[in-house]
Order: sequence, then structure tokens, then C-alpha cells
Amino acid sequence: MLIEFSVENFGCFRDRQTISMVASKDTTERDENVFRPGENDSELLHSSVIYGANASGKSTLISAMFFMKNMVLHSVKKGNDESEIDNLDPFKFSEETLSQPSEFEILFLHVGIKYQYGFSATSRRIHAEWLIAFPEGRAQRWFDRQFDSETGSELWHFGSKFLGQKAVIKDSTRPNALFLSTGNMLNHAQLKPLARWFHTHFKILTNSNLNPRYSIEMCLKQDRREMIQEFLNKAGIGVETVHVEKVTVDENALASVEDENGRELLGNFLGEEFVDLAFNYTVDANGMKASIDFLKESAGTKKMFSFAGPLIDVLNNGRVLIIDELNVHLHPLLTEYLVKLFKSKNNKNNAQLLFTTHDTFLLNANLFRRDQVWITEKNPATLGSTLIPLTDFHPRKTESIEKGYLRGRYGGVPYLAESVD
Repeated sequence: MLIEFSVENFGCFRDRQTISMVASKDTTERDENVFRPGENDSELLHSSVIYGANASGKSTLISAMFFMKNMVLHSVKKGNDESEIDNLDPFKFSEETLSQPSEFEILFLHVGIKYQYGFSATSRRIHAEWLIAFPEGRAQRWFDRQFDSETGSELWHFGSKFLGQKAVIKDSTRPNALFLSTGNMLNHAQLKPLARWFHTHFKILTNSNLNPRYSIEMCLKQDRREMIQEFLNKAGIGVETVHVEKVTVDENALASVEDENGRELLGNFLGEEFVDLAFNYTVDANGMKASIDFLKESAGTKKMFSFAGPLIDVLNNGRVLIIDELNVHLHPLLTEYLVKLFKSKNNKNNAQLLFTTHDTFLLNANLFRRDQVWITEKNPATLGSTLIPLTDFHPRKTESIEKGYLRGRYGGVPYLAESVD
């Protein structure tokens, strides 16, 4: 479960910015939107939404989360000691920040233990890395790594509660790789669960990486295909059943292709498997059936199917789902339907949703408390972005948040010219 995430000197964020899933003391709609993971834990929110003008930092925040996840899971596998760290993008509108490390920190709960993990890095190396665990609510600093730029050496500290082959992992950790990533590769008992959380519990979807692959894999199993079909039925897009089948390219498949170039192309894939995916519909009251190939479906239907697998997995297993631009290709009522899944009684495992959007309809659909709404704002003087909770503006409970946002009361709206010629 996500508690908070912070980023500094990355993309449009010059100064440290933090988004928190910790609930305020507001008593509004607590039963639907707030949960307490454990008796001694802080109350957390089931969902939060981020608004803001174009280029104000919404997608950059998601990119920072994705960068951190990617480093944890893959930095040990990439390159050698001299390789640059990919996609590290410091704030470019200041000479000072260009040479300074970017910093990322996350607080999360996993299997009843709170973890505080972070690192800072330039494109050449990791400058700092730290991990604090809170078993039974008490802080234990498991490790701390600091690069001394004056001596060119790394300083390491390991806490007494951090067990296992510490020296082996330290000696195997490259300057441009994370200790956590290396420890996971070497199957360290205390580090592997953390990396597993990043892999299975911290799901991040963007328009560039959203694809139907996960939903297709689910549909290859009958019981899970029925879950997908039920989800699509309830979403009201008309899909009755999903047809999915693995097809092997053989001589018969080649013979069925009339175009000579098509036969030549398929011939390169003889023996390989492809997925035949189509949606079945009942057209009228007389029971007429129709089937449409997935590639010929609308963008909205494709997106709902691609969402289906990850959503079902997150809800069933109490995971965290991060989505950039949730509303793209979706009707506002479909977006509202997706958000309601996380505040309904069906969310028995306390899954969490954090997403960005421009869809202001959601603000007046009784979906969010004030502490669930965040706004990104770019400072026109410094070009640096800030992340601001709506609660900082103290809106009245009777106030129309949608109207206030569109009028610029909370910031996060574009600066438009007074007239358009």
C-alpha cells in the first residue's frame, strides 16, 4: 500500500515535491474512501486524482515513479560500470540543478511492515541510497550508502537488524546500480520482498505502455476470462464474450492468405504462435450474433479491455495502480465507473488508485473528498512545478470544486491569451 512518494530535481520538478495517500481528519465519506491497514498504521486513501494544466508536471510525476520502479527492478541488469543511467532527467532551467543528483523516495506498506526507501543519482552513478524498515512500528535503519565526491569513495552503513550476506551484495553493487536491485538478484531474504512489491504491487500504466497483453494472458484461462467478460459487461460497452485463441502459423495458414506478399511475410513466422482476439456481441432480440476483431474495435473498447486485466488483478490482490491520463478515449461515465470500483464495497482488499486527468466532471460526481485531489502548477518565473493538495485552499464543503478549478481559484489551469485572432 502506498503511503507517499517524493521526487526532487527531476523533469519539471526542481524542489522536492511529495504526494501523500494519508487521509486527513475530515469525516466526510470515510467508510467509502478511507481505510486503516493495521491497528497502529495511519489511515490511508483508496484513491487520489491529480489535475493541472498541460506541461504542469502531472505526467512527470508518473514518470518519476516509473523511473524509480525501473531502477529497483533492472539497474543491476543494465550495462557495466561505465554505462549511463537511462532516462534520468534533471531540472534543466538552472545551471545548479543540472549537475546535482535527482532524488526519489517512497513510503509503503507490505505484509504489515512500513518501509522508507530512497536514492539519489546522476546519469553516471548512485550518490545515495537508504532503507528504513518499521517492523512493529519501530524504525530500523537497514542500510545507508553515501558517495563522497571529494575522495571518490562510497561510505556504507549497515544496521544490526539487517542480516545476510551484506559484504557480498555491497561488493557486487556497481556504482550505477542500486543495492536493493543487486540484493534482489542475489535473493537476499530481507530485500527480495521489497523488490517483489515494486514488481507486483506497484503497477504503473501510461498511454505508451498500456497494451492488451496482460488481459489476453488472463483470458487464456477460463475462470479469469469470465472475470474479464463480467467487467466488460458491467462497463456497458456491449461486449458479451471474449474469444481468444493461440494460433500457430503453419502451411494451412499460409494457404489461406491470398496476397503473395502476405504469404511471404507469414512465411517468416512458420511455427510461431499468435493470438486471435475478438469480441462477440448479441446484435438484436432475435439472438443474432456478431464478432469483431480486436484491431477493428474502437479506441475506447481497446482501452477498457487493456485496463481489465490489471484492474482485476489490483482489486483482487490489494495492490496499487498508477494511471496517467485515465480519461483518454473514455466517456466520463466510464471513467467514473472505474474510479468507483476503488471506493465500492467490492474493494475488500484495500487496493489503491492514483491517476492524472483533465476530466473535471469527476470533481462534481461525489467521488472524492478534498484530501484526494491534488493540483500541479508551473511557476512562470522559474518554470519549476509544484504539487499542491486541494486542502491547502480550504474549499467550503458546499463549494463547486469543478467551477473553482476551472476559474483558476486553485491554480493548475493554463494561462490563455485574452483574445484569439
